[in-house]
Amino acid sequence: MLVRFSVENCLSFRDRVELSMIASEEVRDHPEHVIRAGGQEGIPVLKLGVMYGANASGKSNLVKAMLMARDLILYPQGVRRRIVRAPFKLDLACRDAPTRFEFEIKLVDRCFAYGFSVSAERVEEEWLFEVGRTVEDRIFERKDGVFEWGERLGLSSGVGKDFLEITARGTPATHLFLTDCRERNLHKAVPGVGVLLDVLRWFEEELLIALPDWVSENIASRAYSDESFRRQLTHYLRSFDTGIERIDIEDVEPPPSEFGRQFLKNFEFFAEPPISDGYSGSHTGPYEFWARDAEGALRGRKLVSQHRRGDESSPGATFEMSEESDGTRRLMQLVPAMIAMMEGGGVFVIDELDRSLHADILHSYLANFLKYSVGRSSQLIVTTHDTTLLRQDFLRRDEVWFVEKGKDQSSRLVALEEYKDVDQSKDLQQDYLLGRFGGVPVIRDFSWLGEKHGETA
Repeated sequence: MLVRFSVENCLSFRDRVELSMIASEEVRDHPEHVIRAGGQEGIPVLKLGVMYGANASGKSNLVKAMLMARDLILYPQGVRRRIVRAPFKLDLACRDAPTRFEFEIKLVDRCFAYGFSVSAERVEEEWLFEVGRTVEDRIFERKDGVFEWGERLGLSSGVGKDFLEITARGTPATHLFLTDCRERNLHKAVPGVGVLLDVLRWFEEELLIALPDWVSENIASRAYSDESFRRQLTHYLRSFDTGIERIDIEDVEPPPSEFGRQFLKNFEFFAEPPISDGYSGSHTGPYEFWARDAEGALRGRKLVSQHRRGDESSPGATFEMSEESDGTRRLMQLVPAMIAMMEGGGVFVIDELDRSLHADILHSYLANFLKYSVGRSSQLIVTTHDTTLLRQDFLRRDEVWFVEKGKDQSSRLVALEEYKDVDQSKDLQQDYLLGRFGGVPVIRDFSWLGEKHGETA
């Protein structure tokens, strides 16, 4: 679970901002929206976070910053390459200042704070602590290339400590030590570093970040190989009145064009037999895939939808995915995330969740997540422009955030909970649209549009 995320000097965030998923002790409504703490050191964490802001306010940049940090952790830079980052551009002092990220995460009943700061040339600092309400134990710290180890690693002396020191000294300046622990199989020589791998695994397996043009996976491949998933996909789309009665898989004829022949040639080169049926090797989109059957023959398959006709006695009609609406395809891409949230844990961060979706569908998506994921540790963090969600009979006050830009054009993040005088029975939508909480666009004078035609305001 995500407890907190903070970022500084990245994209439109010049100063440090923090997104906290810690449930406020002052908010009593919707207790089912909270993942309860375990033990005295436990921290109650929210299941849902909703961020608002005007266009270009920076709310998408917060999601991008989180994605940038995760990619730096999972995909290390080449030894001689500069670190890819995006410092705040509108202040010259920020150009050479480091970019800082920190995640506070919960693994079972233990909380860890992992963070790092980077310049273009190197990792300036890196740290991992175990934290709680009253506990802050260092696991390791790195600053200016110097490492310090905490007692939790169980290093007194001997081969394990020597191996750890050698690995630390050999970590390239552009690499994070957390990542190198996996690359060098450090846990085999130093069992105490297993906690580092647990933290790294959280970024690999538990944190899913989706930008608006994100495609979660090859849905056709999964629907072909997983009948249960195909049924769930069908039920899901029928529930939202898309007109789809059934999702099917059909064979795809080999493409006759020169491009198609080249695609198959490349596929033959990269996909060496034997490959089990259902393997997705296609780059043609999420609704089509190519795989080898049991005999090694290359076959293409695609996802299609069956729609009912007005005359129910007549057979249905088959639609290509390209014939479906943007909203229907958007819903299909959100299905795997919803299924995963229902089945277990994980943190799902989705930018512009409402894109191409009706307000009622957006509301239903969030409501179903909150209703059917009770008792699970899954979390959902979204950005949206849909103000119809701003009702206190639906959201807790500590689940709502606003992103706005100041006069210096840097973004800041403000929690609704900071407005202590908010009436618990009041309609928040109207207050937000009136600009009370910030995060709304300032529409300037457009009289210049009429000047060309000799019109005046």
